[in-house]
Formats: sequence, C-alpha cells, structure tokens
Amino acid sequence: MISQIKVLFKTCRCLFLVLVLVASDFGIAKAQQLSAIPAAFADVGFGSRPVSMGNAYAGLADDINAVYLNPAGLTSLSLYEIEFTHTRLMGLVNYQFFSAGLPLSEKQSAALAIISSGDDLMREFSLHLGYAREVLPGLSAGAALKYRRSGFGNNTLNPEDFDGIFDPNEISIGISNQVYGNANGFGLDLGLIYRMSDELSFGLMLRDIFAPVYWNSKTRNADSRSKGSYSERVPFEAALGTSWSAGGHTIFSVEYKPSFDSEQDDALRIGFERIFLDIIALRLGTEQWLNTRADNKYMMGAGVQVPLSEYHIQVNYGYIIDDIANTHRIGLQVNF
Repeated sequence: MISQIKVLFKTCRCLFLVLVLVASDFGIAKAQQLSAIPAAFADVGFGSRPVSMGNAYAGLADDINAVYLNPAGLTSLSLYEIEFTHTRLMGLVNYQFFSAGLPLSEKQSAALAIISSGDDLMREFSLHLGYAREVLPGLSAGAALKYRRSGFGNNTLNPEDFDGIFDPNEISIGISNQVYGNANGFGLDLGLIYRMSDELSFGLMLRDIFAPVYWNSKTRNADSRSKGSYSERVPFEAALGTSWSAGGHTIFSVEYKPSFDSEQDDALRIGFERIFLDIIALRLGTEQWLNTRADNKYMMGAGVQVPLSEYHIQVNYGYIIDDIANTHRIGLQVNF
C-alpha cells in the first residue's frame, strides 16, 4: 500500500508539472486568444447526474460521464453503457449529449461522446474518444481526444424583424454584410483517478491541454471584409477532486477548480447523492465561485433505476438554479 501511494504522489507531481507548464504557456499565448472565458465550445455541464451533484465529478467518475469529466474513471465500467442527455440552456439553445462506453478487459475501457448544440445561427459539434487503463492496483490513467466543428451565420435574416429599430437603408446594409463561416479544432484531456478503497477515491482532471480552434469567416457582400482566417485556443482547465461513499448508498464529492487567468475565479464544487431502496436517487450540488460576487450555482436532481433481466435503465433529472436563467436536464442511461 505504501509503495502504491508513493507512485500515486509521483504521478500526480508529474501531472501537476504539466499543469503548471500549460498554464504558463497560456500566458505566452494570450495575445492569440480572444478571452479566457470560452464562448464557443463552452462547458455547460453534461450528464444529468454530474450536473445535479454540482459537477463535482473528477474524484468520482464512476460511470459513462467520465469520458468528459475524467476519462481515467472509465475503468469503472463493468458493462456496456450508453447515455443520452438533453437540455435547453437558458431556454434558448438546445444541447444534446450522447455517450457510449465498453470495458475492453478488467483493467481497460474505451468510450465515445458526441455533443451537438445550436441552430443555423451558431451550430457546434464535438466528438470525444476516451480510453482508460488501470496502471497500478487502484490507480487508473485516462485520455480523451476531441474533434470540434462549428458553423455560424447560416441563418436567414428577415428585414421585418428589424423594423422600427433601424431605418431601411441600415437594415439592407446590415443584411448584405452578414458574417458566416466555420471552425475546426482539436483537444486533449488527461486524467488520473485513485480508488484507495471502495469508499474513498481521488481524481485529477486536465482539460484541453492542447486545444486549438481554427476559424474561417466571410461576408455575404464580397466588397466587405470579415476577420478572415485566424486561430484561438479553448481555455485550459484543471480540477482536483475526492469522493467518499458511505455504505454504498450515500456519496459525498468535492472538487476544486483553480483559475489560470484573471478573467475567471477559482471554484469549489460540492455534490451529494443518496440512494433509497436501490431504486430512487436524490442529489444536491453547488458550484461556489471564490469571489465576492453573487454568482454561485445550486443544483438538485433525482434518478429512478429500473433493473430488468438483461438491462439496467436509469432516468435522471437535473435542475440548475442560476442568476441568469434556471435550466432543466433530462437523461436516460442504459447498462447491459
């Protein structure tokens, strides 16, 4: 056990060094980056269960949601597992999240996830391919490769929508100068999770260590100019978390998410889950930004498990209380 802990600390130290180097590189590359706050390909929280638990999942990651939140946790898969989650962010933007995973052996698993959002005004697509392997007893390492695709400005602008706001000439000029284009990008996530016992685990997640996005924009009017072709990076994120289970029916999880830029703040995430009669799960969570502003989030949710002879079906619901707009999430998870 002592030798395993030493290896764990050594591995975490190496990953922490990578984290520091990536954060330093972000400072150098800041001139090429529009903002440290992601607008495109933003992390809005995927999976009804993790969201209901405040997204405090780096140290838990015990189901298919690990492909996005900590790929090292994929080694916990013992059956084929698929999940579909839908949400309408702030009542405006549709998000669909599909994931599927399978155990390759007792010590390794693979998974994929597809995220689709938006409409013709701004549509985004992401494909995640994850792999995890147990490298030492209790210690798993994982990685996820991501491909990102976006298209924007393909919506039709109707002059009637702007009547009374702009004069007819301004409307005509604005519509003729509509910007459209697309983007392609890639990303790399790395993760570690150490399950010290059936009750206690620790996790480290490094998201978008390498994440360039290449944009290309044009205007409908050939005589007008747009930004053209340029590149930026999806901001790097890290999370360090732990999870504790009491009797297999109660889970507490905590996650610390440090900031690497002055535009964002450190965050503390806390999650709780209680299972009753092996059928009903109740969940609570919060995301506390460590600042003086009232911008914290509170989450709650529930799940109903339906065990069948060959399938295990779970319906999950999550609700986020946010200063801007509250959001619902509904998900279906199947193990077989």
